Amino acid sequence: MSTPKAIEGAMNHWNSIEAALRAANPGASEDDLYHATAKTMNQTLGLRRSEEHLVFDDGIYSVWVGHLFATIARKGGATFHVPAGHAWFERVAQADTALLVEARYAELIAAVR
Repeated sequence: MSTPKAIEGAMNHWNSIEAALRAANPGASEDDLYHATAKTMNQTLGLRRSEEHLVFDDGIYSVWVGHLFATIARKGGATFHVPAGHAWFERVAQADTALLVEARYAELIAAVR
């Protein structure tokens, strides 16, 4: 199979997964749909799952930690995926209260501006 055909096949597969998830989860945010589609796509391709677990979620901010990334996000805002081994990984991974999560998120936003 040529590279363009392989890419087209992968994109068609992505689109079919996303459409099924969108139909099954009306009202889900674009961000939630993207992450669910990516996880499902990785599983169908047999790629290693990161075994993420939820550390904090108050409906506005959330922190997820896995073997590969610590993820901090604000609903309707930016999402930061900090790779394991990065200086910020532990700071994000240990943010388990609203005060800590808001502070870490604000620090990351300031760092990218």
